[in-house]
Parts: sequence; structure tokens; C-alpha cells
Amino acid sequence: MRVVLVLVASLLVISGTHSRKVPADGVAPKGMALPIDVCTAPGACVTENTGLVVDWYLPCTSPNTCTSHPADYSVYGIRINGKSVTLDRTNPERGSRSYIAAGPNANGYRMFNLLNKELSFDVDMNDMGCGMNAALYFIEMPEDGKGEAGHTGAQYGTGYCDAQPAVPGRPACPEMDIWEANSETTVYTTHPCYGNVCDAWGCGLNTFTRGNQQFYCRGAGCAVDSTLPHTVVTQFITADGTDNGRLMEIRRHYVQNGRRIDIPYFNGYNSLSDDYCRAFGIPSSLGGTASTSDMTEGLKKMVLSMSLWGDPNDGSQMSWMDNPPNGPCPNGHKEQNPKVTFSNIKFGPIGSTGL
Repeated sequence: MRVVLVLVASLLVISGTHSRKVPADGVAPKGMALPIDVCTAPGACVTENTGLVVDWYLPCTSPNTCTSHPADYSVYGIRINGKSVTLDRTNPERGSRSYIAAGPNANGYRMFNLLNKELSFDVDMNDMGCGMNAALYFIEMPEDGKGEAGHTGAQYGTGYCDAQPAVPGRPACPEMDIWEANSETTVYTTHPCYGNVCDAWGCGLNTFTRGNQQFYCRGAGCAVDSTLPHTVVTQFITADGTDNGRLMEIRRHYVQNGRRIDIPYFNGYNSLSDDYCRAFGIPSSLGGTASTSDMTEGLKKMVLSMSLWGDPNDGSQMSWMDNPPNGPCPNGHKEQNPKVTFSNIKFGPIGSTGL
């Protein structure tokens, strides 16, 4: 998530919590079920009874004292139906950030080692226009949600961190942006950390940026028609093919209407790798060239987060993602009631999700 806008949003979250009261429908605690599928081979998947928990800043005033949760997540624009979750802009000033927990009401997040693994999910982006960002990403949060800060724990959605510049109360940590998108453009990006400093810009792959404006877009003429549901598949390839090997490449393909759709090649590259980052001279916010392989250690213990944020009436909100040269906005599709649905999250070894 890009530097300036996320920093502003985070400052609003922190400064805004001091005067806000816990909503009357708060209970202690109220986790929700959001199952995922864990696979070992194509067609060999089992459902894991994971949960979903909203970030502490939605129902509480401080991560150190948060001991309540909303009885109804829909008051924050989060609606669960079986294995799907829909995020909308019910709460425009504060967004709708949430995390996958080890189970409903579990006091621990579901941890993922992404190395030598594959993640897939279905997404419906039709109602996501310019100025908005539907994000599904991984961050190296503490499993118990407490860390060293004395927070109340994962049961209450505490412990958030990311790779953007630190603000009071929020530490820095590696961030893997699997999906940052609206219906006009999408990008996936690595944000490694080096000690207590992280690459806030990261190395990303956006097909619009690379020159193909008809790969991911709205309409039947697009390779991936963002007005229709599609499956996003991301594979984390290690150098030695093991779960502890050094990250070598992050591949992406899509499935829509039963058809696999691969990212086209750009100067010989269609995936994230150190060679790709160097070939396109993608800069790190820390100086030099951004890296893919430096995400290796960070990917070993990650928490999955989903959020919706932005402003359809403010073209500057996502200019880093959807304005030229990265997208057609602010002249693209506008949507006054944006929403996104993520569903059928699957995780397992490379090739195991069957897509």
C-alpha cells in the first residue's frame, strides 16, 4: 500500500480513536466464521474452520484496552456469507480492515508460510471504480496480536503492522500485497524489510504500467474482464523447491469462465523476480533497486488481511495505482457505492488448488 495515502489514513485512525466511544452493540468478543480450503493436491482440499476478526480501531479506542467487538460486522461494511466476505463503504472514513483468525473467537491469527505454496481466491470487482482499492495482502503480524506493545490480542484484532513509514503505535513489518485493485487496474507487490526499515514502494507488477491496457480492464475485449468474477492464483516459487528455500519468483495467473489466463511477457518477464525488478529499474524507497527475493524470511509467518479503502470522489486517493501510467483514472469507471467480494480462499502446495 503506497506511502503517502496509507500514512495519512493511519494517522487518521490513530488520532481519531481518542475521542470515539465503543459502539453500543459491542460485545466481548464476537468473532465470525470465514472458512478457507487447505489443499494437498488438485481436488484434495479440506475446509479449515478459520475465522474473521475486524481490526481493533473499528470498535475500540485503543489496542491496549480493547476488550469488545461489534455484534454485527455489517456496521463496518463487512458481510460474510459462507466462504465469501463482501466489503463495502458503509464506514467511509475508517475503511473495513479485517484478518483471518485461527478460528471464530480464537485468540490467535491463522499463520501462513507462503514459500513453495499457492494461494487462490475468487473476486468480484464490478463495483470497484476509480479512487478505490480492494486489498488482499499478507503482513508479518504477531500470531497472538500482542507483540511487544502490550496489545489485548488477536481476539480483538490488534497487532497491525505493515511496510509503510512507521506512525505512533504501528510498527513496521514485511508486507506482501497479493491484490491491490479496482476494476480499472491491479498490481501485486513485494515490500521486504531490513531490520526496522522497510521498502515502502516495493517491486510491483501492473500490466497497465508495463504497456498492456487490455489485459485487465472492464469489458468483453479484455483478457480478464473485471466486470465479471474471476479467480486470482499466486505462486511463490523457491530456488530449491522447498518450504524453506530462498524466494526466487512470484507467479500470477487468472481463471475466468473456465479458462486459464497468463500474464503476458514484457521484455521477457511475466512475473515478479529480482531480474524483473532490475530489468525495469524499479526503485526501492530505501535506495537502489527493489527486491523480490528479500521477502523470503518475511513470507514464513504471515497473517492474511483484507480491506477496502479510498474515495470515489477524490481522484488523488489512488493516483499511485490507477492514474497514468498505471491506469486510466480519473477518467475511468466511477462507482458511488463501491464494494468487493472475496470468496473461496484456497491454500496449499504449488498446483494444489486445481486452477
